[in-house]
Amino acid sequence: LPSQSIAPPEVGSSVLEALGELVQRQGGEGSGKSRAGSYRERNWSVSQLFQSPAISYVYERGWRQGFEWAGFPGKDEEFRIMQRLYEDTRVAPRSSSESVLDVSCGTGLFSRKFLRSGMFQSVVASDYSQNMLDQAFEFLNEREDTKFSMETSLTLVRAHVGR
Repeated sequence: LPSQSIAPPEVGSSVLEALGELVQRQGGEGSGKSRAGSYRERNWSVSQLFQSPAISYVYERGWRQGFEWAGFPGKDEEFRIMQRLYEDTRVAPRSSSESVLDVSCGTGLFSRKFLRSGMFQSVVASDYSQNMLDQAFEFLNEREDTKFSMETSLTLVRAHVGR
């Protein structure tokens, strides 16, 4: 980030132990191929964690707040950093038809901020977890703070960022 860096938070041993146990129960990372040679989806332990309906539910109801406790600047400041980065790296004049892709959008926290900002005509929110996308859709439909212009479009896409 321009003139700023955000160090990753320290991860508590209990989180690491829980993830280690999950990997052991899963039998490791997996080879990605079945014995018959056909493709088999790899389910990394962390990917599975974020596919859980429980995690999707608690993500903005407590989990995300832990980022601030770990030293991240908080969602509003993180969004301001993104806006500065976007403006500082712009290579073309501002257009009325700009789009943004929110990769690994989770519950759509920043997708909603992109919508409300008025900076983009189109927001594409992508995540691997269908449960996270379902929660994003629910938040968009239930929250009063997500009112945005009818000229702004939002598309939710389930996608694997690693492929």
